[in-house]
Amino acid sequence: MRIARPVLAATATRLARRVRVAADARLARPVATVAVPRLARPVRDAAATSLARPMPTVASPSRARPVRVAAAMGLAVVLVAACGGGVERAPRGAATESPSTPPTGGSLDTSPTVGSVYTPSTASPAGTPLPLPAQTASQGWQYAYLGDSGEPEMLDIVAPARDDAWAVGRRGDALTLLRYDGTEWRAQEPPPGVSLGDGRAVLGASGPRDVWLIGGSGAVRWDGTAWRPAPAPGATAVTDLAALGPRDAWAVTGEDTAWHWDGSRWEGVRLPAKARGVSGTGPGDVWAVGWRDSGPGVAGEHLTQPAAMHWDGRSWRLVETPLFQFADPVPPEASATLSEVVAVAPGEAWALGEQTFNHGETENEPADPPPLLLHWDGAKWHRGSAPRSSYCCPRIASAGAGRVLIVVNGPRMRDSWLRDPSGATTPLPALPGMPGRPFVTVHALATEPGTGTVWAAGSVELNRGAAHHALVARYP
Repeated sequence: MRIARPVLAATATRLARRVRVAADARLARPVATVAVPRLARPVRDAAATSLARPMPTVASPSRARPVRVAAAMGLAVVLVAACGGGVERAPRGAATESPSTPPTGGSLDTSPTVGSVYTPSTASPAGTPLPLPAQTASQGWQYAYLGDSGEPEMLDIVAPARDDAWAVGRRGDALTLLRYDGTEWRAQEPPPGVSLGDGRAVLGASGPRDVWLIGGSGAVRWDGTAWRPAPAPGATAVTDLAALGPRDAWAVTGEDTAWHWDGSRWEGVRLPAKARGVSGTGPGDVWAVGWRDSGPGVAGEHLTQPAAMHWDGRSWRLVETPLFQFADPVPPEASATLSEVVAVAPGEAWALGEQTFNHGETENEPADPPPLLLHWDGAKWHRGSAPRSSYCCPRIASAGAGRVLIVVNGPRMRDSWLRDPSGATTPLPALPGMPGRPFVTVHALATEPGTGTVWAAGSVELNRGAAHHALVARYP
């Protein structure tokens, strides 16, 4: 709103195959390594950014998931460094102390009666946004914001109201912030007390006066007028956040612990499996999804199966999901995981993920299956059908009227569909064309309350990586 760590491949080729997308705001399946700290959504180093989309092989200009050996050699070093050499980081403390002076353009109030609050200006710290390409009204995707070339991506997005939305991104190592006022997206000065840290940031909102921003370091909350320092969950890598009310929020980290906010502090609650996506409709209806590495369907080369867990207000319970397995001969290190969940209403939810394997280790590899789509009807999780794509990292959001929207990284967001209650899928018109053969990576989706409008946050790459620009797109 908005990883059982399998064994690290010993070779760079394996790393290239396992890391589906380093700029993923969420890794589409567990990334393997020995004693690896969480590689949560997204891995934001420069080498990883280059893997945000499939790279061409030497022999072919095709973008369809080939072996990315050369890039992986550098990525292997970067990942080891990013993982701290396998040493777990200490949990973050409670509140993050704000600096004594605010960034240029904002005001910091340190009055003891109100605490440290930061009211941002609308001066742009991220350069001048690019003019939007010419586009006409349509029922497809539209450009809403394009950052300059020094602002490579937006990482997460939330829409607490029809005329109010927030997006967080990065410019180099610095955090950037956008706000939608019902008319246009405007850059905001980021608040002190939160930073990208290891390159990640997530948003969550229960309403216009309760917006969370949790970075790789620190956390703040928007109360409708100002950002206030807030405690951060006791984990180093929040992959998803569901804010259900001022005194009720859940954060997951790709591990088997969920963190619950009760209005005064975060408390860790053990999960029956690993989770990296979370969504809920109320205090007694919360879903967390990820994977399990034991139980039915986990044997031999099948390393993981999807996991869906439900919170009923008292405890977390593992709910049975369909099994996903490859036919014999099973490819190496096969896995099936869930990374996204959308709780639409009590008794209805959707989950999305991937089934994949370690490519490049055997001849006659099977084709990559389409995204895993599951639907909860109040009694059981059922398999859904999602169209096949040549690219990775599917995202899902509610589109109103019982529909869900699915989008996968690709040229101009052309791999996106609406799925209606009957199960039929309708392709959506892609973004309008623009020079440079735009390739879009989507890190997060958000739905406007009470509408079918869906916002997408990510980046657009032009001229095969010569330029990257932060992107916010809108459907319809």
